[in-house]
Amino acid sequence: QGSRPAKRSRESDDDEEAPAPAPAARPWLFPNIKVRVVNKKVRGGKLYLKKGTVVDVHPGPLADVSMDETGEVIQLPQSELETVIPKTEGAAVLIVAGKLRGQKAKLLKSKSAEGVAAVQLSLDYSLHRLMLDEVCMYMGSLDHDEL
Repeated sequence: QGSRPAKRSRESDDDEEAPAPAPAARPWLFPNIKVRVVNKKVRGGKLYLKKGTVVDVHPGPLADVSMDETGEVIQLPQSELETVIPKTEGAAVLIVAGKLRGQKAKLLKSKSAEGVAAVQLSLDYSLHRLMLDEVCMYMGSLDHDEL
């Protein structure tokens, strides 16, 4: 318990503008992940809840997102995006948070009511139970060389 307040204060120092929940302040953006726009004000609301694929990540954290419907690439802050979880089992995911951050995996099962997912790492085929916020649909290859 003693380390939790220290983490919170360190994270709040990084992002003094908005006292957001600690997990939201941590960068989770990666190229080739599927995201959903959650800010109603982006493009006058036309992109609200629309999906796109991150094509590039910048400090901030900011992402260049190629929108699925139009192909238009727009730059959005992480705070205006959320992860997308695949609907089909066996789909590629990228672990975007936690100790396995950056690892590619296959989605074995997701339970949205419980907020958990079972994944199998592509690197060593080990099985892991993660929170849904820790995984995101991955549009790239599951080969080990690419990320």
